[in-house]
Amino acid sequence: MNNYQTEQQTANWLKQNGMDEKSFTVIDLPFIQAQQVAFALMKYHAELLDDDQTAFVCSYLEDIKHKAKRKKLTATKAYRVLNIGTKINRQLFKAHKKSR
Repeated sequence: MNNYQTEQQTANWLKQNGMDEKSFTVIDLPFIQAQQVAFALMKYHAELLDDDQTAFVCSYLEDIKHKAKRKKLTATKAYRVLNIGTKINRQLFKAHKKSR
């Protein structure tokens, strides 16, 4: 496999997970982690979120995509998204444990 094919595979994987290649050089790590969690929450576990959580996660995803809004994001917002992700993960684990 040549370098171009691997770069294309990487770009496709990032796109499937709600990110792009440029974001890694521009955005700090906690914001990227929160973006990944927010994307996964909305894609796979949106039914477990309440209305406030859904609105917050959606607004975070919109803000992280726009350069001007991204500059206004604080670490508090990113950590709030990560905390929501942790809460949903706990719910999923409890449900999985109960089903065994």
